[in-house]
Amino acid sequence: MPTKPLPIFADEYHSYATEPDFALKSELREMEGVPNARYLVEDNRVFVFERLVELVKAAGPTLPPDGSARVEAVRAMLPQAWTTPQDAVGRYDVVPKAWVVRETADGFEIHHHGFPARIARRFVGRAELHDALARLLAGVPVPLPGTADFYYRDQGYTLLGACDVASLPAAPASMAVTPEPVGSRSASGKADLPSMESSSLGAFAEGFAPVTQARFDALHAVEARWHRHGAAIRCRLDADHDWAALLAGLPVPALNADSAPPLDPDTVATLRRTYPELAALNDATLEGFSEDVTGQFLVWGCTAQGRDCNLIMYVLGRLAEAERDSAVHAGMVVAHQLLGGHDFATAAHAARQSVAYDHALRAMVGRVARALRFVADDTDALRDRGPEVRFFVDWVAGLRGRSTVMQVTQKLADLRDAQAFFDTGARA
Repeated sequence: MPTKPLPIFADEYHSYATEPDFALKSELREMEGVPNARYLVEDNRVFVFERLVELVKAAGPTLPPDGSARVEAVRAMLPQAWTTPQDAVGRYDVVPKAWVVRETADGFEIHHHGFPARIARRFVGRAELHDALARLLAGVPVPLPGTADFYYRDQGYTLLGACDVASLPAAPASMAVTPEPVGSRSASGKADLPSMESSSLGAFAEGFAPVTQARFDALHAVEARWHRHGAAIRCRLDADHDWAALLAGLPVPALNADSAPPLDPDTVATLRRTYPELAALNDATLEGFSEDVTGQFLVWGCTAQGRDCNLIMYVLGRLAEAERDSAVHAGMVVAHQLLGGHDFATAAHAARQSVAYDHALRAMVGRVARALRFVADDTDALRDRGPEVRFFVDWVAGLRGRSTVMQVTQKLADLRDAQAFFDTGARA
């Protein structure tokens, strides 16, 4: 007789809460005179914390068990914890914190942690890779086989992400003729827009060659214009509209993909009262869509007629074949286009174009902001000192006493899908 597979839920906490020699490492990092850093570079020598751990473990019972005598004994070992850059990289896997190693089908690449770039060379084997990392650790540029897109601290890089607005996809046509916002007007006669979030770019900093002051200013202007465009659309959708009439001719029932009974009938009843326009959705789909919207951080969002209309926008976005995380944005563009007299095919195309432009712009802003923050903070002292010796329990302790609440949610539909997976006896 076939047996039903037994679900096993693994607690991952133990994988993060401890690491080998946790108690010893915790003791050493707190000792006076011991650098609390994974590595430290001085005069072409490298202090490696893991090397000190090895030395203390090897000394074992010969060390005093506690007190000042133990501290003095450990500090006497510090000179032996310094080694060459080659040994630090090859034996202790030290990677300078400004870089990240990526393995490829034909070798390795060294990507910059703050720039959308990699060193303009591929490394065939680990020997080549370790030699390059040792050079970087010692502050010596890695030689290149050819030219580079740009240089930073004499090291040549290949740019992996565009940082110039000229590389953005075509802006939505509606952006050139942003509608007059609906709402009050200021004394100057200009329409009042909802307050927008401040620019994500931060301040300009010299040093990252792909972003000059002129390019930074151009990106800042495009970002501000895009924010105003979104604000104007929100203003128009905030007015009273007959959403039922707008949805009447659309294939909303085609979105019904789950006919199971709702998991929370009271919630569904409230949704039915709040959104009578969505009567074509069955209970499970309405509940699932509501959970999708509730769980998102919405940069674009709609509140009209005294209620949150993001669920209606989400439905319109899904009809336009938008992904879940961008469906509200897409739905707002669809609604704006339909209210402007366009047919649904045109509106759906405009929505997809708007979402693609938004994603590209936000990605570029993120790349540039990260690079400029790195340049602004980059100093010799920071470059030569590795990250602090920290553990998962430090992160947990840091959350104590804060007023910020972290909420983790699990969609009930996901639990139902998981149960169906085990019921069928599926195997990963």
